[in-house]
Amino acid sequence: MKKFIKGFTLIELIIVMAILSILTLAMAQMFKPIRETYVDATLIESRRSAQTGITKYITESIRFSTDLGFYTKNKVSDIKGAVDKFADNYLDAKGVTDATERSNKKIAIERYADVIVIDNTTDAYSYNGSDYTGRLIRRKFVDVSGVPEQISNDYENITNADKCRLALGSAYYGGSDYTVQLTPGAVASDGIGVSVASTATARTTGKAGGVRDVSEGSSSLVQTPGFVICKNQSEAGGMYDIADFDSAAATIGNSKVYIVWLDGTAKDKVDATT
Repeated sequence: MKKFIKGFTLIELIIVMAILSILTLAMAQMFKPIRETYVDATLIESRRSAQTGITKYITESIRFSTDLGFYTKNKVSDIKGAVDKFADNYLDAKGVTDATERSNKKIAIERYADVIVIDNTTDAYSYNGSDYTGRLIRRKFVDVSGVPEQISNDYENITNADKCRLALGSAYYGGSDYTVQLTPGAVASDGIGVSVASTATARTTGKAGGVRDVSEGSSSLVQTPGFVICKNQSEAGGMYDIADFDSAAATIGNSKVYIVWLDGTAKDKVDATT
């Protein structure tokens, strides 16, 4: 005699699938806060890592300087204006009064001084079709013969490889706005504070417009502080010029900060010029 094994009916299968769907949805909702916390932490860590790199770039660039100057856009017009101001103050501090020697040394400073521009200009740089704020520009001043060239009219044109370039490269900053702030001490031995801030955002379909701030409406500002002491500058008694640095104007929209310095090698070349 044949035995028949009774299977599930279609109705029973539908009911089971419905129950499983409800359980799956409930579990997804239960784990959603955990997922968002992970996303928030990942975004914040990513921002902080990028900010640390920007801070390190500045500090490692200037920490071996022997002479250092900070100038804001409302005090000097451009890179050349900042370097000229630095050169005049350097030569005054050295007591150089002879017109010919002063002119030659000033040209040497224009050739050998290093410059970083902190550009907090609003929507100044494009990446993947959108404009962003807060970048570092590094003056690149070596000509084809390997000799540093004197500053000319294209000193702030970052598309010209012989003049300036975007420090760290555009992909490093990605699609993020940054605000880079300096706080120079009254004297070199006080050190220089460096602070980089940005806002962390994530793409999601869970919010109109597809953008979700970290923690949905709470402060998504991520900030990384740094500090640098220029030992060479302090020990050598070099020039430390902050007379034309305006901290109130250093981080506002359409602002720039020019950092100009000489290291030991450049200083020796300038001082040897007669």
